[in-house]
Amino acid sequence: MKKFFTLLGMWIGAFILVAFAIFLQVSFVEYVQVKYNPNHQSGWQFVGMIFEAIAIFIIGIIVSFVDIFRGGSKSPKLFLKTSSYIILFLLFVGMLTN
Repeated sequence: MKKFFTLLGMWIGAFILVAFAIFLQVSFVEYVQVKYNPNHQSGWQFVGMIFEAIAIFIIGIIVSFVDIFRGGSKSPKLFLKTSSYIILFLLFVGMLTN
């Protein structure tokens, strides 16, 4: 039972960490867009955060479940790695659209 609660705590922490990283990434891209793009329509960053979080969580969970069913680890390391790569890619793309 102790192992279950340890894994549950790790997964909850991973979700919170990814949600915070999404918040930072979207806020940074929004700041850059407002600062350097005079025609930028601000105020929609929270909608973007919600859609981005849904997509990142679903992709990360699917990749993690595939790894678990193939005999991999049940820890959230792969979820964190997958989510981090997606967030960094979106940060790079957000910086290019300026």
